[in-house]
Amino acid sequence: WELLSLLAVVAVAYSQHSPMNAGSPSQGPEPLGAPDCRLMTALDTQMSHYSELYQPSTVEQFLSKELGMWSYNVMLFAVANPALQTIDVDTQMKPAIRSLKAANVDPQEIWFLVTKHLEIFRHPISLQRWLDFLSAQALQSRDIATFLLRAPAALFTDCTQAQALQVLGYLKALGVKQEYMFSRVLCSCPGVLTQDPETKLQPIVSFLTALGLEHQAIALMACVY
Repeated sequence: WELLSLLAVVAVAYSQHSPMNAGSPSQGPEPLGAPDCRLMTALDTQMSHYSELYQPSTVEQFLSKELGMWSYNVMLFAVANPALQTIDVDTQMKPAIRSLKAANVDPQEIWFLVTKHLEIFRHPISLQRWLDFLSAQALQSRDIATFLLRAPAALFTDCTQAQALQVLGYLKALGVKQEYMFSRVLCSCPGVLTQDPETKLQPIVSFLTALGLEHQAIALMACVY
């Protein structure tokens, strides 16, 4: 109910303070921006009231404390994303975040991952395996955060590290240099690791070679595009 109340505040305040309801024709035009000022004042007053009444959930309290986030920001995210309440703190969110912190991912970047890619926190065991995999590839913490931000959900549910190693081997054989493997290719498009080399990647390479491109040119295309 607290979530619904916060959302209702915005709708009611807007309806009461919109330009359509501002004054009468006999009063003449209002100063530019006056309706917006009244709206923001009303929102600030009413939001402060409901913020005091709002009771954060266990997962919200954990995020605020563990990541050092302002509780008001966590509340706003929770209001806009009800799915947050379906993630269990002890078995999902807590181990996932602590695995990320152990990999030296900055708390601000972890919070950004929460707000942009919440689903990965449902799979803490798979997340830990991928963190181990990325650490073995000597990725920096910022590159790890970028990789996870762009990773498709299938990477955590349907892909194994053995499959990923096959893709790495295929790309190396194609001519992609190790120093560009993650920085230019896999951090930009982690979903490549979910593709089977023989049935998904080789047909594309075969098509390009049929057009006259050499493997070196295809490897360059993979790094650029």
